[in-house]
Amino acid sequence: MDTKRLKHGVWLLAMWLVVTVASAEEKQVIQFGAYEAAPWFIPGGEAAREQEEHKHGIIPEYMDAIMHRSPSLDIRIEPLPFRRAIVDLKNGRVDMAAAPRQADLSEFAVPLASFGRVQMTLFSREKIQAKSVEELPPMKVGYLRGLPLFHEYMKQPQITLVPVNSGRNGLDALELGRLDAVMLTEVSYRYQTVVRDWDYSHFHQVLFLGELEFIAWVHKDHASDTRFNTLKSELDAMHEDGTANAYMAGIGVDFQP
Repeated sequence: MDTKRLKHGVWLLAMWLVVTVASAEEKQVIQFGAYEAAPWFIPGGEAAREQEEHKHGIIPEYMDAIMHRSPSLDIRIEPLPFRRAIVDLKNGRVDMAAAPRQADLSEFAVPLASFGRVQMTLFSREKIQAKSVEELPPMKVGYLRGLPLFHEYMKQPQITLVPVNSGRNGLDALELGRLDAVMLTEVSYRYQTVVRDWDYSHFHQVLFLGELEFIAWVHKDHASDTRFNTLKSELDAMHEDGTANAYMAGIGVDFQP
């Protein structure tokens, strides 16, 4: 009797291992080099880092929604500076990065699908009356390092462009008077001033610059993989039903670490 029970137990264990291995093999892993700054990615503190629980911010919640819709996908987020994500995509250290179409990464990557659009606004310390960039006075304007200029006409002779490492860095430089204005996504500004309650609310919205579309870029060598076909189908569906743009605007996202 004990021998029969032992054999039955071994058989059950073997079947469990087979099912577990099969389930693991079915997962389509994608390494996503994602922009590390808030509100796109919000680390959950020291304890959470030790447990690898990075669940807050736009990107983690967006990717969780995709994996919920398509359980075969396993999107693993690698939080990186914007420029580093592009370099790592080129070198094959990550499978995917998010960047505007204007970035033109076609030397080593292909655009897979749209992540959605963000609204870009020019914020200043002083109140400025201008209806276009051409009407702006001489000024130093901060923009995210590595990000292609939102509009070519920002290259006006009276504008000095200064790269910053994050939206928070840009706002701090603006507060200290090192910049006259900074280009930011509206969701970033809203996060810094409303959610985090930092004292930036006295800045002025000078110009609405328009919308900037972010694309999922994947390395050329893997663009035809099944995992990316699956991801493209989900992103296209989320774009059609408006979910993609809602996530990019931070609508319904938990910003608390």
